[in-house]
Amino acid sequence: MVRLPDYPQTRIELCEYPSKCGQCQGATIIICEGRDILELVSQDPFPGQRSTRRDIVQFVSVQAKQQQPFCAPPFSVPTTGRWCVKVLSQYKRFVIGMHRREMAAIKHLGQLEKLVGGPITTRSWTTILTLARLLGTS
Repeated sequence: MVRLPDYPQTRIELCEYPSKCGQCQGATIIICEGRDILELVSQDPFPGQRSTRRDIVQFVSVQAKQQQPFCAPPFSVPTTGRWCVKVLSQYKRFVIGMHRREMAAIKHLGQLEKLVGGPITTRSWTTILTLARLLGTS
C-alpha cells in the first residue's frame, strides 16, 4: 500500500513482484483507488460463501483495467472434474473467487489472466480486509 502525499486520495499499488519492485522490468503494476477497496469490502462479495474450511482460500484479483471476462462468472478451473479455482463474480475491476489450498491452484490462478482478458494481481480476501481496515484509519 502506498500513500502519496500530493495525491488527494489514497491509492493502492499492487505489484505482481513486490520483492523486486524497484528492479522489475516488464512487470505490470496495478494501481487502484483506496476508495474502490473500501467499496468492495462494503459490498460483501462472498455472501453465503463464508468458509471455515482451512483448505479453501477466498481471493480477489484486481484487473489492470476494467473489462468483461472472456468467461462469464461463475466458472471453475479446470472446467471438468474437481474444481481448483472457482470464480464467483466480478465487481468493477475486481474478480472474486475461491481456490483450494494446493499446489495446482498456482497454475490455475495463472490461467485467470487469459480467462479475464488481461493482467491481474491476486490477493487473499484477508489481505483485502486488512487494507480496508488500514484505509479506514487513515
